[in-house]
Amino acid sequence: MKKIFFLILIFILFPSLSKAQISYPEKKNEYVNDFTDILGDTSFLEKEIEKFEINTSHKINITVLNTLEDTSIDEYANKLYDKWKIGKDRDNGILILVCLQDKKIYIKVGYGLLSSISPEINQVIINNEISPSFQEGMYLEGLEKGNRAIMSAILGEYKVKDSNNNYSSIVFIVILISVFIFLFIFSNIKMKKKRTKNNLKKIRNI
Repeated sequence: MKKIFFLILIFILFPSLSKAQISYPEKKNEYVNDFTDILGDTSFLEKEIEKFEINTSHKINITVLNTLEDTSIDEYANKLYDKWKIGKDRDNGILILVCLQDKKIYIKVGYGLLSSISPEINQVIINNEISPSFQEGMYLEGLEKGNRAIMSAILGEYKVKDSNNNYSSIVFIVILISVFIFLFIFSNIKMKKKRTKNNLKKIRNI
C-alpha cells in the first residue's frame, strides 16, 4: 500500500514522468523526409533545395509526419531541428514540418535567418502557398510552392500580397460601376421627361 501511495505521489509531483517519451525519427534524407509516403517522387524538390544550398549555403529540410499526438508542433520542430543539426554552425536552416493527421504545418527558422523570414511571413507562406494545395490533396505541389516562397523570402524577393489593397480596389470598382449605372438611369429618366414635355407641347399646338 505504501509503495502504491509513493508512486502516485511521484506522478503528482513530477507530471513529466507520467508522459510518454517523445521519439524523434532518424533523418532518411538530407532535404525531404516523408514518413507517410504521401508525396511520391520528391527528386525534383530535393534537387531544387540542394541547388539552393550550394548557391547560398542556407539549408532547407521538409519533413512530413502522421501525428504528434499531444506534443505541440512548434516544440517538436525546434527539437527535431536541433537533433538533425539543420543549418549547422551558422544556424541558417529552415525546417518545414507537416503533420497530416493533426492538420498542422510549422516552419522553424534558424536564428541566422530570422531577419529575412519573420513569423508573419511564415504564416503568409503557409496560408497562401501551402494550405490551398493541401486542401485539394496536392501535398507535393503545396510543398514545392512553399519551398519556392521561402527561397524568395530568404533572398528578399518574396512579396506579401496586401489583402487590404485588393479589397480597396474591389470596393472602388464596385462604387465606380454603381455611379455609372446611376448616371445612366438618371439620364434616361431625364430624357423621357423631356420627350414627354415635347409631346405635350405638340398636342397643345395642334
